[in-house]
Amino acid sequence: IIKENEKISVKRDDVSKILDVMPDDDREAFVKLLNGSSNENIKRAYTKYADKIDNVQYTGQDGKAYYQPGSNTLVYSFPPDNNIKKGQTKFETVCHEYGHFIDARGIFSEISYNEIETLNGSLGTARNFFKAVPSSSDKFLKALRSDKERLSKLVLNSEVRTDLFSTYASAGVQDALDGMFGSKVKMHWQHGDAYYNRKYSSIKKFELEKVVQKAYKELGFDVSSQAKVKELVRNYETASEMWANIMSAETCGGKALDYVKKYLPNSYETYLEIMKGLN
Repeated sequence: IIKENEKISVKRDDVSKILDVMPDDDREAFVKLLNGSSNENIKRAYTKYADKIDNVQYTGQDGKAYYQPGSNTLVYSFPPDNNIKKGQTKFETVCHEYGHFIDARGIFSEISYNEIETLNGSLGTARNFFKAVPSSSDKFLKALRSDKERLSKLVLNSEVRTDLFSTYASAGVQDALDGMFGSKVKMHWQHGDAYYNRKYSSIKKFELEKVVQKAYKELGFDVSSQAKVKELVRNYETASEMWANIMSAETCGGKALDYVKKYLPNSYETYLEIMKGLN
């Protein structure tokens, strides 16, 4: 746990795997960005974990970007110049994918997974179908649901939509809204229903809907229909993307962080709290 008043400096060697594939002209700026963060836990996440990525690839501008937990591979790109002019920051994609990496590989203290453990316990031989990662912790899911309830009253408001669509800096928040509410909100930036519903699609494939429904009922959720079960399951993919988007915004700062604080305040504060326990 970080000590009070402890200051961390990110050195080039700490993030060499990310830098080695990055264009030469951008390496100094990336290290400067990390060291410019006022959040020491962000810097600690890079100094203690960046060398634990097995494979890093850079795919240019507007190329592929993803983190693959199985192979521990991080692939990133830079946004096109036109997107940067409209509000995106140059390093937000690499910081987003790094957020997924920390979610998958970070070791955290003081974090509980009662919901995930109950679900996996109900599945028997299909244990660990649901992953116990910080974004699916009891604390973060509670914060997500709190933000979701608040946003359900705002998301279709024309002023809110005008605000969100005025800049690409709101991309992370728009994607969170897509995860929460699906195609009915029609965001410009989104992963889409097929992505956010893929875990429930797998549950249906293995005919586990009723098993999961029963587990949610034991947890006290309203599961009076499979549509409500589907919505609950959707939260885990939504939480995963929210976690990565929040970590990217916290790292890069600027308007993207302003939008996160404005529209996802509970999830943001809970993310900061969980990050304090990164070992």
